Amino acid sequence: MFFGAVMKPIDAKVLLAEQSALVSQVRDAAGSDRGFATLYEPLLRICAQYTQRLPLQDNLFREANGALQFCLILSKTAINTARDRIFFPKEGQEERRALEAQCAYMTFYAALASGVSLLYQNVDVFDGKGEHYHPLLNGIALSRWLNDHPEASFQWTADTPDRKLTQMECAALAAIMLPKGRFRYFNPKVVRMMYAAILPRREDTTTLSTMREVVSDATHAVMGHYLKKESQAYWQSQEIQPLVPVDIKVQTQPRAAQVQAPTKPKVAVAPQAAPPVAPQAQTLNLDKLSPHTREVLAIIQRNPVLIQNENIKLTASGVQVPNGVFGKFGLEPASVRKHFMTDGLVKKTSISVSTLVPEMEPYFLPKG
Repeated sequence: MFFGAVMKPIDAKVLLAEQSALVSQVRDAAGSDRGFATLYEPLLRICAQYTQRLPLQDNLFREANGALQFCLILSKTAINTARDRIFFPKEGQEERRALEAQCAYMTFYAALASGVSLLYQNVDVFDGKGEHYHPLLNGIALSRWLNDHPEASFQWTADTPDRKLTQMECAALAAIMLPKGRFRYFNPKVVRMMYAAILPRREDTTTLSTMREVVSDATHAVMGHYLKKESQAYWQSQEIQPLVPVDIKVQTQPRAAQVQAPTKPKVAVAPQAAPPVAPQAQTLNLDKLSPHTREVLAIIQRNPVLIQNENIKLTASGVQVPNGVFGKFGLEPASVRKHFMTDGLVKKTSISVSTLVPEMEPYFLPKG
């Protein structure tokens, strides 16, 4: 799917049929064919109505159907992760047994809603007349909106703080997606926990509920896995060609006869300051870096467009990078920055900006 391509509404059943292998993994994680058909599959169809064929973001899951694929993988991972967690440890045995079963299902929906929320942070859908679509504004699924807007397309949004959805906005989006009364028989405590668990961020300093931790851990694991896979694919695609030695001869020219110019009287000249010496370009020793950092640097080299126009500067002390840039590579900015600091690549940091060592210049300020 390319920018400018016209988007047509596609039936959710068709989209899920195309992803049958991933849907089967969700079914296996759910553990019951009957329960899957009545509880899980309807929510997957709703998810597909909102994702359609959109990619998720411009670095990972960036191909057509990437958003739906991410939602399916994340929901399966969240279900499996939830099995080993206790959501209400202080409740009595009977009540806890009932609540834990509901929590496993609610974790599944929190993961789906997280994927859709992340999608609408990253894309801007609009039609030929300049009308824009967003679930929070239109209150309907993308598939329905496309029926009335035949010239619709999409573009990536700028990665600015105002584009990130708040917890309240994520909860509102999740509520819009649900059919009326879908969770009317669920315990309100579990439902509230679900709404608070959508699209958690690792840098969030608030106390996380167990469900929010599960969704956060699942998201981090999925993104980390596919970031590593992307990095491996990049290096495997690079065919190394040995450099053939060449005997290069320098042609010497005979010097022309020098004619001595008439002697001129010496004039006192004030001493000139030496011209500034350009700093020597230093090379980063990749062997001393952690695998995680090397993978991130490989992604940066492969996708330099991700950090263009990001107000990155070369200063006397190093490469000055806004912290939000680290979120361009499929991981939370705090996680990338932490690994950079561990590997000694960060000279100083603040809430908004980090100064990296000069050796990082070729990665963040590539020439050409």
